[in-house]
Amino acid sequence: MNANEKMMSELSDSTGVYIAPGTDAKFYLQCLSDDIIKNKCEPFLAKAVVVAPGFPDLAEGSFIEGWCVARKDGYWLVYHPGNDVFYCFWGSDVDDLGAHGVCGAPLYCWSA
Repeated sequence: MNANEKMMSELSDSTGVYIAPGTDAKFYLQCLSDDIIKNKCEPFLAKAVVVAPGFPDLAEGSFIEGWCVARKDGYWLVYHPGNDVFYCFWGSDVDDLGAHGVCGAPLYCWSA
């Protein structure tokens, strides 16, 4: 299964997604899913430096890389097959991205 197939297969997983009180959860989650699909790209390798608050298993200043599967306005949804997890990278330049500790299901990362 390639990175895009993995992303598509997990778009129904809403684990960790914050839904504000009074929000129509089904509609909100569908909008997140639709936005990811709208901003899906051909997977390419992207890397980011780990910055605060970081990840428990990665030192700040280290690098993490994976397959970027969607991007929009400084958000980069990246799949790391070795860890079988999605990450959110931030930044306006693909050569200068930061990973601020957000990882999990695609909807969670995209909503961060």
